[in-house]
Amino acid sequence: MSEKSSEKNNKSFSQYLLDEGLINKEQLEKALAIQNKDRLLGTLAMELGVLSGEDILRINGYQEANNVPFGEAAISLGLLTSNQLKYLLDVRLRRKTRIGDILVNEGSLSKEDLYNALMRFEKNRHKLKKILVCDSSHLVNILLRDILKKYQYEVSSTENPVEAMQIAIRERPNLLIISQVFEGTSGLDVSSNLLSRQDMSDLNIIFMAQNIEKNLVEEAFEAGVHHFLKKPIEEYELLNIIYNIEQKEQIQKKEKILITEDSELIRQVIARELKQRGYNILQAANGEDCLSIARAEKPDLITLDIIMPGIDGYETCKRLRDDPVTHDIPVIMITSRESQEERLKGFEAGAVEYFIKPFVPNQLANFIKVLFETKKARRKEKALVVEDTKTTLHIIKHILEKQGIEAITAENGKVALDLLKRVVPDIILADIYMPVMDGFRVCHEVKKSPATNHIPFIFLTSSGKKDDILKGLALGANDYLTKPFDEDELLARVNNLLTSKRLYEEMKSLNSQLERQNDALEKLHREKETFYSILTHDLRSPLTSVLGFSNMLIKDHENTLHESVLAALKIIKSAAERQLGIIEDALEIFQFEKVKQIDMEKGDLGAVAHDVIETHLHEMHEKKIKITVNGRPFSPKDRASLVCSFNRSKISRVLENLIGNALKYAQKNIDVSYEAKESFVEVRVRDDGKGMPEKYVDKVFEDFFQIPGSEKGTGLGLSSAKRIVAAHMGRIWVDPSPGRCAFHFTLPL
Repeated sequence: MSEKSSEKNNKSFSQYLLDEGLINKEQLEKALAIQNKDRLLGTLAMELGVLSGEDILRINGYQEANNVPFGEAAISLGLLTSNQLKYLLDVRLRRKTRIGDILVNEGSLSKEDLYNALMRFEKNRHKLKKILVCDSSHLVNILLRDILKKYQYEVSSTENPVEAMQIAIRERPNLLIISQVFEGTSGLDVSSNLLSRQDMSDLNIIFMAQNIEKNLVEEAFEAGVHHFLKKPIEEYELLNIIYNIEQKEQIQKKEKILITEDSELIRQVIARELKQRGYNILQAANGEDCLSIARAEKPDLITLDIIMPGIDGYETCKRLRDDPVTHDIPVIMITSRESQEERLKGFEAGAVEYFIKPFVPNQLANFIKVLFETKKARRKEKALVVEDTKTTLHIIKHILEKQGIEAITAENGKVALDLLKRVVPDIILADIYMPVMDGFRVCHEVKKSPATNHIPFIFLTSSGKKDDILKGLALGANDYLTKPFDEDELLARVNNLLTSKRLYEEMKSLNSQLERQNDALEKLHREKETFYSILTHDLRSPLTSVLGFSNMLIKDHENTLHESVLAALKIIKSAAERQLGIIEDALEIFQFEKVKQIDMEKGDLGAVAHDVIETHLHEMHEKKIKITVNGRPFSPKDRASLVCSFNRSKISRVLENLIGNALKYAQKNIDVSYEAKESFVEVRVRDDGKGMPEKYVDKVFEDFFQIPGSEKGTGLGLSSAKRIVAAHMGRIWVDPSPGRCAFHFTLPL
């Protein structure tokens, strides 16, 4: 839908009539003045017996002195509760005379023009799709069904409240119109049960009753009911309420979701499912598009495929996290790769969840709904206010609700503890001295229960006695307020404790996330141990046999075997050596990850270097490569001694890798040198090969990296060497000068 079309559907019927040229501005203003004439809250409150004439005068005086609306003044004076005010506004809404009827009565519009305009307006207007009606009277159900169907609503009805719950859960209506009185249950129980479900929390409810009493109003609004409808039902009252619900739903911001997926088919499947939930959808086919759209549109959520052309999902997610504009946008990874290691990579990149394709229908949409609801719930915190003085109770409630904090009230400690069985508030404010159960007892019960002991607790006291304050703090209270208090002081104390609680909960969440990641890492480590056990026993043993037998056949039958057979044996031997090298390097890496440290002792590094060189002399002779040590031709008898601290077997492995690497690329010469410096020993292995491109200098020490076009190796030798040198508190690097390549590493003296 275009933005222009959306604006058209958002406008009121009166604005529609004006835009269509059916009425002029003066006629509309006159009609609105007539509509508002009988809608004064004070008049309505007196008519319903909620306020007296004397109360109205007090409220008007408070309004003038403080320049506040009627409702705020009434609550501040303790003459109305917030739910009573909500009910008065609800009555005013449903009694509102429709603007079209006023225009007809005033002669500004004919009935025929009104009807035709209404039908055109209704056709394009945003409407509730499904309405469920439940009344014990069959006639009431028929009446409501007929009224609603006349306005093209999809309506279902039942006389059974249990069946109404089942239909609501199964068909997900947008609106439930339900009576209070049923045999064996009540409409209030049905409403509470439905609204307590995560998947039904956005259900709109209109409550029907013959007599709308004060207690019913309080209980229904606390349960989450939105509006009341008094029997016998008036059509215009019902429509006023429904139009109001529709208008609120239309202006409510729907979350934006950016779907990033290179497959057009999968992208449309996800988009269709999320559009059905009312979300606004943006789409990107690759990581680069995702980053630019995310910066421009700032979506509320991003779904991200991992395998895409260009930058993959992991890199895209990291860049989103690094950008201050997109840092806080939740990201859900979607992929066909199912492994614990991939999940860890996703979470490390910054994803909040990881979905495996193909997923069950509605699985993704349900998770997103819960995610958004959790975010909203965190923004609107709940406060339990326990106070026996009604005026104080309603003043506190009003102050908190102005700040967006939902206030739940209790007139004594016993009622408060009963409420805590059903509701877990974010903060509790309790008077000390109350009938039935005092604040000290409430605090004691709250702090001894594991389910509630984390909730911040503020004592309210009019005495300010030091003993009372000390007793309260000893019981676990976090703060206290002395009555009378001003609004700023109350909000400062409450906001301070709510901020502390949020930080505590975030810390708990992070700890929980760390525990999950640690569990995943431990599982991954166990899997690695199993894998390396297979390498050690199931793969190394047969390879050793292959290598041994191929060596024996070549040595014993070199002069009798056909050249092609001998060549094949040498290929077998070479392949076995290479595979065994991979296994040895992999085991070396695993041992370092497992142990994290090595044993070192003083030893002769020169002797180790000579031993390693001797194992390669045959290959050097075959390739006609000369080797020098510290600039002098190598001689088994000429060993320059150099004593330092190292692990003999590990450093032998490093030298084997570096000298073996030099043998692959040397043209004629290899030089090995080692010398003592001020606090360390530096070892160098240099060959006269073609050298190494500068761009690979850092990459050569990565696991499994091999320079393109180079002689095949394990890809683990240099990364293993780096780990060994690092464990010795040394460093290793490469000097890639043209026409030669030199590897250096250091060891402590």
